[in-house]
Amino acid sequence: MLRNGQENGGCHATLRFGQANQTELFRTLLRNRSRQPGETVSELAHDTQRLLSRAYPHASVEMKETLAREFFIDAVGDSDFRWKIYQARPKTFNEAVSIAVELEAFALSEQKRGNIKRVRAVGERTGSVKEDEKLALSRKRLWSVGSNSLYVTGKLEGVRVNFLVDTGAEVTVIQTGVFRRLTTGKALRLDEVPLDLAAADGRPLTFLGRGNLLLKVGELEVEHEVLVADIDADALLGYDFLKLYNCTIDAGAGKLTIGKRQLEQLGTDVDKSVGTRVVVANTVVVPASSEKVVMARTSAQMEMSACAIVECSESFLRRRQLMVARALVDPSKGVIPLRLMNVTDRPVTLYEGTSVGQCQPVELVDSIASERAKCRTVTKGERSGAKGIIALGEHLEILAEKSCVDLSKEEADRVRQLLADNANVFARSKEDLGRTDLVKHEIDTGTAKPIRQAPRRLTIHKKAEADKELDKMLRQGVIEPSNSAWSSPVVLVKKKDGSLRYCIDYRKLNNVTEKDSYPLPRIDDSLDTLAGSKWFLTLDLASGYWQVEVAEQDRHKTAFVTNRGLFQFKVLPFGLCNAPATFERLMERF
Repeated sequence: MLRNGQENGGCHATLRFGQANQTELFRTLLRNRSRQPGETVSELAHDTQRLLSRAYPHASVEMKETLAREFFIDAVGDSDFRWKIYQARPKTFNEAVSIAVELEAFALSEQKRGNIKRVRAVGERTGSVKEDEKLALSRKRLWSVGSNSLYVTGKLEGVRVNFLVDTGAEVTVIQTGVFRRLTTGKALRLDEVPLDLAAADGRPLTFLGRGNLLLKVGELEVEHEVLVADIDADALLGYDFLKLYNCTIDAGAGKLTIGKRQLEQLGTDVDKSVGTRVVVANTVVVPASSEKVVMARTSAQMEMSACAIVECSESFLRRRQLMVARALVDPSKGVIPLRLMNVTDRPVTLYEGTSVGQCQPVELVDSIASERAKCRTVTKGERSGAKGIIALGEHLEILAEKSCVDLSKEEADRVRQLLADNANVFARSKEDLGRTDLVKHEIDTGTAKPIRQAPRRLTIHKKAEADKELDKMLRQGVIEPSNSAWSSPVVLVKKKDGSLRYCIDYRKLNNVTEKDSYPLPRIDDSLDTLAGSKWFLTLDLASGYWQVEVAEQDRHKTAFVTNRGLFQFKVLPFGLCNAPATFERLMERF
C-alpha cells in the first residue's frame, strides 16, 4: 500500500507541478516576452535569464549568451529603442543590458529637462528668485523653444548668430560654444562675473565670464556687454539690450523694432530653430524588413546655408514604424534623399505629402580645411620607399616571409603591399570563415511533406566529440537553433587521421529534392587547360561550402536532431544533392 501511495503521490506531484521537461512552454514564454509598463530594464534582464535557463537547460554557455542577448533586445522596448541598442553592437548579454540601462537613464533625464531657461540675476540686483517662482514658470512657458519663441538673426564679432529675444532674461547671454567660435584666430578678453546668476526656475548657471563684444542686429552695430554661459540657445537677447536701445516687440506680427527701424527677419522658432517639415515627394512602398531611399522635399522655403540636417519625427516613427536615417542634406537642390528602414513584417505605403520629419539648418562649428591642406597623396613609389616595412596582420606575416624569400627589397615590398591590400580574403584563424552573397543555395522540395527522423544513438566518446563540434559550429555562426518540422540524424565519420567528421544524413531529404542539372567541369578538360603552363597556383577555400549561405526560406529543411535539441544550417552543409551545382555556380562567377 505504501508503494502505491508513493506512486500516486508522484502522479499528483507531476499533475500539480507539471512535467520536469517543459522547455517548449518556457521557449514560448521567452519568445513572447515583452517589457511591461513600469518594468525596469534590470527587471526585464533578470526575467529573461530566468526563462532562458528553463527554455534551454542543456545549451552551452556561448549559446545561452547569444540567445539571452537577442531575446532581451527583442523584448526591451519599441523599435527605436531596439535600433539604438543594435547600433551599439553589444557582443554580450551584459553589454546589451548596460547599454539599455544607459539609454533608459538618458530618456528619463530628457523627460525631466525643461526647455530653455530664462536667466535672472540673484542677490544684489533682484533678491531671491523663489518669491517670483510662479511668474518665472509662466514666462518660461511663453518664451521657451517649442512654442512660438521669437528669434532675430544678428552677428557677434562678425559671426552670424540666431538670438532668442527674451524679455525674461535681465542680461544678454551667449552660449559657451558660440564664444569659442568667436575666439578662433583672435583673442577676446573675459572678466569674472561678480553676481550669482540662476535660471528662472532657480537652477544655478555656470558662467565662463563676461565681456564687451561687437554686436550687430539689423542696422544697429554696437559694443555690448554679454555673459558667456552654458545655455541651450545660441544666444539670448536680454532685457538690458531691449531697454537700452528702445526695442519694441510685436509678438502678434512676429516683429522687432529697434528705435524707429523695423526688422523684417524676425521669425519664430518654427522657421529658424526647429526647421521646416519634410514631406514625401511621391507615393512609395517600403517593403517589409528592408531599406529604401526615397525622394522628399521641404514644405516651405527655408532661409539657411547650404547644409541642413534631417531628423525623423516621433509621431511618424510611432504611426508608421519606419526609421529615418539622420543625414546632412542640401535643401537648395529642391529634393532631399531619405533613407527609410522598415523593421516590420509588412510593407508600408507612404503617400505623396506625408510628413516624415523636420529639416533644420546647421552652422559650421569647426573647420578642418587647414588640416586637410597639410595632407597630400602618397605615391606608390614613396610608399614602397618609406622607412621600415609595410605592417601586416599577424596571420599574414608568416605567409609574407615565405613568399619574399630570394626577392629584392622592392619586390618584397610589392608582395607585402599586395597582401595588405587584400588582407580580408585570408582567414585569420581556422575558425575564421568568410561569407558571400553572390549565390544562395535553395532546396526545392515541391509539395513534399516534412520528413522527420529520430536521432541515432552515440557512444559516450562520440557524444563528447559531437558536442565539441556542435559548440564550434555555433561559435562560428554556421548553425542556429531551430523549430523546424524537418529533422535529419547526425552521423560521425572517421577521417584518415583518426578524427571524426560531423556529418548529417540528408538522404531522405535528397530523395524529395528537385535535382539541379547545372553541369560540373570534367576533370580531363580541366587538366587540358593546364597544358604548356610552367607556373601553377592553388587557392584553398577555408571550408568553402560554409562560405555560401542557404536561402532563409529553406534553412528549416536542413534541420538536424541532436541530444541537445534541434539545429539548422545557416550556410551550405555537406551532403545535400545540389550542393556541388550551387558551388560551381559560385566558382564561375569569378
